[in-house]
Amino acid sequence: MTYLARIQQLNSANPAAYRPLILDGDAVGLIWENNLDRLRAHGIGLRAEDAHYVWDAPADFAARNRLLANLAAALYRSGYISGWRDEKLPLLAGLHHPVRALIERAAAPVLGVCGYGVHVNGITERGGVPHLWIARRAKSKAVEPGKLDQIAAGGIPHGIGIFANLIKESAEEAAIPETLARQARPVGTISYTAQTASGIRADLLYLYDLHLPPDFRPENRDGEVGEFLCLPLDEVARLVRDTEDFKLNSAVVVIDYLIRHGYLNPDDTPDYPALCREIRQIHPLLR
Repeated sequence: MTYLARIQQLNSANPAAYRPLILDGDAVGLIWENNLDRLRAHGIGLRAEDAHYVWDAPADFAARNRLLANLAAALYRSGYISGWRDEKLPLLAGLHHPVRALIERAAAPVLGVCGYGVHVNGITERGGVPHLWIARRAKSKAVEPGKLDQIAAGGIPHGIGIFANLIKESAEEAAIPETLARQARPVGTISYTAQTASGIRADLLYLYDLHLPPDFRPENRDGEVGEFLCLPLDEVARLVRDTEDFKLNSAVVVIDYLIRHGYLNPDDTPDYPALCREIRQIHPLLR
């Protein structure tokens, strides 16, 4: 598979099957037409207005959250959603916009709620050759167990900042000391709209590069990583291109790294312009 096909594989949702969800005047989600009856049956009454769906939710914040909590619990009991996280995601127009309501993370695709995450590229050198520290996800993970991932990565839950979450995930997943984690540098974002069985994942990932000392050895503390691998960049690139070993969004994070650091270049990569365009494509909901 080409790198371009890997990016397109992640962006698997058909935008024509979705309409923006409007709450308090903000676009806070994307509604799949297949979910309309299911939402209405659980007290989430939506009305069509132009090319949108509007939720005339209760004014009370707690009342909204109870409705969404009941929705998520019912859908989980019925088997429509899985991988319960016991973690709330906010319904908002962007990380720096007002929070309109909260929903269980596992149920977020049902409303097309944007999920925000942070991924850290752990970079080191061995014998003058660039390497990346790669985590293999634990077999117990609800999403893509056993797949390869960045050294530290995770969704940003309600109530914690982007960099604070980076420090937390780095400590929990790889035992990276805070003093070292604070040396991570922001290098951009990627976003995608992936189709799931219950709706859409419209995610925005904040990316960081962290240079690690040659003698650093990561150690997992939260049970979410099965093992760590320190792989030369050539091997990481091959695994992304030729295998299904990587978690899909993590594979695209690697592709972003390969572009930024000149590993992929216009002379040797015929679809380079399309690759750069596709990896920077942002859904209107995420702008």
